[in-house]
Amino acid sequence: MRPEVVVSIPVRSLDPEMPQGSWIKELRLDYLPVKDMDSFVVNENRHGRCILTIRDKEEGGNYTGGADQKFSILSRSTCPVVDIEYRHLEKFLDSPIAGKKVIFSVHNFKGEIEPNLIERMLSNITSVDCILKVAMKIRNAGKYLELASEHAGKLLIVDMNSLTNRILFAMLSGTYLYSSFRESVAPNQPNYRLSDLLLDTVFR
Repeated sequence: MRPEVVVSIPVRSLDPEMPQGSWIKELRLDYLPVKDMDSFVVNENRHGRCILTIRDKEEGGNYTGGADQKFSILSRSTCPVVDIEYRHLEKFLDSPIAGKKVIFSVHNFKGEIEPNLIERMLSNITSVDCILKVAMKIRNAGKYLELASEHAGKLLIVDMNSLTNRILFAMLSGTYLYSSFRESVAPNQPNYRLSDLLLDTVFR
């Protein structure tokens, strides 16, 4: 299945530049001061299809506030999809964000997350509207190929070591290919236009 191109946008103002087109926009609100986040989500519906992300500093983002404040902002968002760190899963289960699809994300910037641990995390995500996104620096992609295929649609593996593997795992998952706009917010992100061109070539 063809993954959709997601364009990651570091939101630094209440009226940021956006790519024109049908791409899904990942609105990275952790680049905004916390005091401006509420003002942004009130008017974000003008951005069309989107994923709202407020990435914790411990997971490679800029947000240093509390989980309660983050959940409050996400719950008021009109974005149909929100990204929440996997470590907040228990809190989400206690107070789910109604009516939204959730991407539970986990990051390892130093190495791999073992397949058996990924399997355990997947078993804890029971909602059909949720997926697990695992971003890591992979040394041996081969041991993750079967896992990615087996859990297509539910698991997205992101290899921060390799652009080629980023694209490969996105295609195996059939979910999203995260891409850059004016600047990358993660290692080895392809440009969104290149992503679209590559996928059009493969899935024509």
